[in-house]
Amino acid sequence: MGRYHGDWDEAGFVTQRYAEQYIHPPRPDDRYPWVQYNSWKYGQEINEAQQLQVIDACHDLGIEVFVIDLGWARCIGDWRPDPVKFPRGLAPLAARAKQYGMRFGVHVALAQCAPEAPIATEHPEWLIHSYDDYFGAGILCFGNDPCRTWIIAQLSRLIEEEKIDYIIQDGEDMVKYCPRHDHTHAPNDSNYANSQLGIDKVITHIRTHYPHVVIENCEDGGMMMTYKMAQMYHTSITVDNIATYATRQGVYGASYPFSPRYSVRYMEDQLNPYTLRSSIFGGPLIFMQRVTDWNAQEKADARAAILEYKRFRTLIRDAKVVHLLPPRANVDNVGVGWDAIQAVSLDQHESVIMVYRAKGDADERCIRPRALAPDVLYHVALQDHASTVQLRGAQLMAQGVTLTLAEFSSEIIVVTRVKGA
Repeated sequence: MGRYHGDWDEAGFVTQRYAEQYIHPPRPDDRYPWVQYNSWKYGQEINEAQQLQVIDACHDLGIEVFVIDLGWARCIGDWRPDPVKFPRGLAPLAARAKQYGMRFGVHVALAQCAPEAPIATEHPEWLIHSYDDYFGAGILCFGNDPCRTWIIAQLSRLIEEEKIDYIIQDGEDMVKYCPRHDHTHAPNDSNYANSQLGIDKVITHIRTHYPHVVIENCEDGGMMMTYKMAQMYHTSITVDNIATYATRQGVYGASYPFSPRYSVRYMEDQLNPYTLRSSIFGGPLIFMQRVTDWNAQEKADARAAILEYKRFRTLIRDAKVVHLLPPRANVDNVGVGWDAIQAVSLDQHESVIMVYRAKGDADERCIRPRALAPDVLYHVALQDHASTVQLRGAQLMAQGVTLTLAEFSSEIIVVTRVKGA
């Protein structure tokens, strides 16, 4: 329980400050959150030569973290590199990424196990039930002591052998219901066992013994959004739907209770300034496209968005988030009209406002920022237009900024205190 004075944005702000100070893991570095790549769009048809080429392309774009998604291992539950796809293991990829100053990571579905995995035949009693879960894999029980010990050993070996410093944890529902009587937990206590004595112990062990490893919670898209999750992980996906409008909806809602860094965006839509900017506000920005297939214009648009993201990321990370206009959708979940979200620095010297127009509504809209210092003189600039103005905070909040946008377009309003004023 806590106290706040003001609106829901103020409630979220004081909650986030408390959580950052007392609950969340420390930020990995001062520039965090990062621009990242994930191999998902290449499917499971990945290999060493292909992904080495991708690492070179990522470096050229300014990407800071390189992650291999599902398909790198022999199978789910056998967390060793596929010898056909990666005959030299993942070491060459890790070395190339780190040569460019990038972190290197892998996707791991911790609680899942394919029927062909050695552990499935060696210890079938560790599984909860049949193979109908994640990509046909079965379900391992974290609440069972020997199973949990094995999982910790496998993760530790993977980190050490393959030089891993980033893990995306994925899968279907990490906390499972397990009614078995031959496990170390009580049959009617599997929820507690699989959480407090299961996944929590696994993640705590990794963070304690490998403090350099950054851990992202995916959990099939925002299915573990709790403060306990935020105590264990450095960041989390809010929604696994990579559509542009759903991304903005997820960020808008999650940024009330959670710090902006707990709103990973998986960027997979077609590249253009509107779709790219829809992923700028929040935590890590993760490109999932086939980056080696991009044409010159797509590369240019991605570079521009990455520069915008890097320009504003620490401001957004440390700011008070102000929810100006909520994203709205029709019955078919198609975005309708305008939405806007704002970040204001704690000293009220800087603010950035992301404004979007989806389908329909008027071409013109007045955007009124909030949480500025009333007596301070601000310089107001539009990222895509030459228009600038200087206004006191009270006047700016009262009269706003009038924008004209076409459907499926965006604008960034940048507000900075006039020096010496």
